[in-house]
Amino acid sequence: MNQTIKIFTIAILIFSSVFAFEDDFSKQVNKLEMLKDPMNTYFFSHNPANMLYKENSEVYYVKTVFGNNGYHRVYDAATFQNYKADYSTLRMIDESSFLLASITYDDLRMKDMYGSREKDFYDDYFSTIDSSGGNTAYYGPQLSILYNVKIADDLYFGVKGNYGVERGLKDTFPETITIMRNSTYHLGLDYRKESFGIGLHGRYYDDQTYYESVKSYSEVIPKTYMGYNVIYNESPSSTSKKKRDRNGLEYGGHVRLNKGESIIFTTGITGLYRSSSSEMYTSYSKPRGQWVRQGINLCSGVTVNPSRLISIQIDGEYLGYYDWGESLVTNTLILENWEKMGHLGLSVLYQPSMALKAYLGSKIGSVSYKYYEYIQSFEDIRSGVEWNVYGGTELYISSKTKLNINLEFGKEVPKFYWDIEYFQYTGVIINLEQLFSFGYIALKFENINKKPSNGSENISNMQFGLSYHRK
Repeated sequence: MNQTIKIFTIAILIFSSVFAFEDDFSKQVNKLEMLKDPMNTYFFSHNPANMLYKENSEVYYVKTVFGNNGYHRVYDAATFQNYKADYSTLRMIDESSFLLASITYDDLRMKDMYGSREKDFYDDYFSTIDSSGGNTAYYGPQLSILYNVKIADDLYFGVKGNYGVERGLKDTFPETITIMRNSTYHLGLDYRKESFGIGLHGRYYDDQTYYESVKSYSEVIPKTYMGYNVIYNESPSSTSKKKRDRNGLEYGGHVRLNKGESIIFTTGITGLYRSSSSEMYTSYSKPRGQWVRQGINLCSGVTVNPSRLISIQIDGEYLGYYDWGESLVTNTLILENWEKMGHLGLSVLYQPSMALKAYLGSKIGSVSYKYYEYIQSFEDIRSGVEWNVYGGTELYISSKTKLNINLEFGKEVPKFYWDIEYFQYTGVIINLEQLFSFGYIALKFENINKKPSNGSENISNMQFGLSYHRK
């Protein structure tokens, strides 16, 4: 595994596991990195036992993200800014074990949020709002530790823990205080031979979120949504509080079969279960709702290397979820939601020399959403075709300077956007990396634009990052 892939793998471990203190229980597979390193089954399973390194490493990373939601739903922020700083270190304990640790600090500022006390109103069927508007800042540290050890011939064990505490403060009356605590615990085994590998993993997720608004007088009475179309008026009081408990379990495995490096097949399957319950507090506790989410995630890929110059990969993914929500006021089922997604992709990597790599790929698939509410009859049934095409190059401008350019164009079908059918999006990523005697310094620019089908204003996210990798 070359130096770039090592840095990326450490980065994906850090940023996908605890980003924004939430955990969506779905893997983010980077197709390019998977194409460049098809033997790395971590891209399919995120099993902490899959990774193995033989040298120490340190990465310092800072970035800023600016988002302008020209088109946004009622309770989305109009704009946001996120400032992130991260430090990670990899230390070899001996020839058969290593320890990876990182600490990250986020400062997320969400502006012009109407009525929402939630960080993400559309991520909870039992969200609470009021009639005020304002800006909210979310900030706090996150810690991640991973230990990997060879416990027997060809058998590896990995354990990973993440812990984050985040505080949010709304800057207008009523000043809502939010405290979030998030932790995950991940165990894995990986039996690895030259011609095949097999692994099992399990992950437990635990999150408590606590909201408190001081002096919620009659003009800003809090209200709790039961789904997205029924509102429950909370009692006016001097102080209103909400508590959300969310727990989840992920379990799965992966298999790799290969004939040297000429043909490599990898597949990973994961089962998912998560439960979330919400309660309101004034002078006494008021149960509101329970939300259960469960499903399955399957990722597979076949890589063929017909020559030293060309690598071809076919990959597929299936994701199926079922949600249901129950009112804890009446103990009745009030909503159900089904989501299905299947994608098939083809990628080609061309490497005429060590100084140049170029790739081209495409992906196409179908998605369907079926959302029903029963207290007030409502349904949103939609399906469609998603696709994207992407390409890029990795070029050594000199022996110590490397340039990456990645372009992407596609279409996606969003969920819980009632008035649009799809987004068209474009993306560009430019990464410049310079080698010095003391290590690597990399500059990254990323811009993503989404245009809704109804012709409204675009959604635009722009990111700037600086990283330093010390040898």
